[in-house]
Amino acid sequence: RPCGCSTRELVHNHFPARKGWGLRDGYPLLVERVRERVFLNNSGIPQSLINSNHFTHLTHSTHFTHLKKAAFTLAEVLVTLGVIGVVAAMTIPTLVNSYHEKQRITQLKKAYSVLNQAFTMAVADYGTPDNWGLTITDTGETDEEGNPIYDRTGAKNIATVLSKYIKSESLEKGTIISDTTYSLDGRLNTGMSPWKASNVNLYYRMNDGTIYSPGWVENLNCEPYCGDFWVILPGGKSKTLGVDAFNFDLTKKGIMPRGDTAKRTDYTFYNSCVKSDTDITEGENGRGCAAWVLQNGNMDYLHCDDLSWDGKHKCSD
Repeated sequence: RPCGCSTRELVHNHFPARKGWGLRDGYPLLVERVRERVFLNNSGIPQSLINSNHFTHLTHSTHFTHLKKAAFTLAEVLVTLGVIGVVAAMTIPTLVNSYHEKQRITQLKKAYSVLNQAFTMAVADYGTPDNWGLTITDTGETDEEGNPIYDRTGAKNIATVLSKYIKSESLEKGTIISDTTYSLDGRLNTGMSPWKASNVNLYYRMNDGTIYSPGWVENLNCEPYCGDFWVILPGGKSKTLGVDAFNFDLTKKGIMPRGDTAKRTDYTFYNSCVKSDTDITEGENGRGCAAWVLQNGNMDYLHCDDLSWDGKHKCSD
């Protein structure tokens, strides 16, 4: 108390008396006033000016009070939140799609590596696939109701041999692989909706959920290939060819991704991995994307239609 007065006198001097007030009523305001003075004393303002009645009046004026209580208005907060919402709506879907594609690319590369390692070991033990007990899948015959008769024995033999070298489990006959299956351009593939395990020991699920299965066996001598081969990535009740399900060729040299224009002319990137081409059947569009993903490390064919196998490999090129 620089004035040398009592606490009661200090309160009385700084706060005009009000009816019914005592020391206890004025003390909280006194504490606030003292805190303000301490702040001002550390501010570099001359003490003589701080002690002046003019400065005391100034610091407790309406302007000074509003300055201390300055804050954002409700309208400003709402505008800011609105801007954040618009930006989020524009960017989050792109980020989610980008993450999903990168995840699929990583999963496909892992499955491809595992399958070819198993193939190498199987060849060392059993010879090339033409020695694995192949049978042509499409027998060309029909049953009494006119339905085609398929022989899955050769495909099952392929799966059985490879499963010896891969940690996986056989799916029971009738297990749902996909409730609905779509072509790359979004059309429903009615022949694979639902997509079921047609036989036991034909579809196998790896530890990470990836499913692999031989498709149709077409050539007993495996020239130029034995038949097709499926890799179905985990997650979701629906699958899209070229995004969640990828087609390969089983050959004497290994499991080769479809879509490499230099190796096959019937299943190329241009005629079976074009999102904008609805002339390709819903059962074929998307079957030729595996080679692109493994070679270029992207799924940019989902976002632009001017890519080239020997030229432009990314939409940004």
